[in-house]
Amino acid sequence: MYSYNLSANSYVCKKVQKGRPKKNITPLSNQVFKPNEASRCENLSTLEFIYRVGKINKEEYEAGLFYEKLARKSIYLTGGPCVANFSSCKLSEKSSSNIKTSDNVQSFEVKILKKWKKIKQILICESNAVEMTVFKVIVENKMRKELLSIGNKDIKLLKQGLSVIFDYWSKINHHG
Repeated sequence: MYSYNLSANSYVCKKVQKGRPKKNITPLSNQVFKPNEASRCENLSTLEFIYRVGKINKEEYEAGLFYEKLARKSIYLTGGPCVANFSSCKLSEKSSSNIKTSDNVQSFEVKILKKWKKIKQILICESNAVEMTVFKVIVENKMRKELLSIGNKDIKLLKQGLSVIFDYWSKINHHG
């Protein structure tokens, strides 16, 4: 479309765009993940944020949530000083109605309990520790099996924590 501007001295013809101006849209896969962007979305966990930005697919997001919930739920089950701070952690499932903490802890083998206490102190009391480990395992390298066989400290601790949780649940299911 053309616009004509008639003035006393000259006749000017210039091209004028019709409709809305075009936007430069970059695909989500080209966007760079920046930690300061996550701070703007305070209600979102790191995993949820990187899922919404499009850095991981739904399957990877579900796996991340699975690891995160397992680790947090195990801290809640075993009790201890971390349970007092548990309300500060972001968790949708804070308690289960079918869990009797005192009975389960008493039936817990002493060996497993000692092992778990040691891991519990290091593994997670804050949600960021789990999220960053899960981010490293699932998002940065997308090779869960290969990474779990490597001796990375955070991933090794997560793996040990999950094995303790498995021992704990198998013991409960075996006796209960």
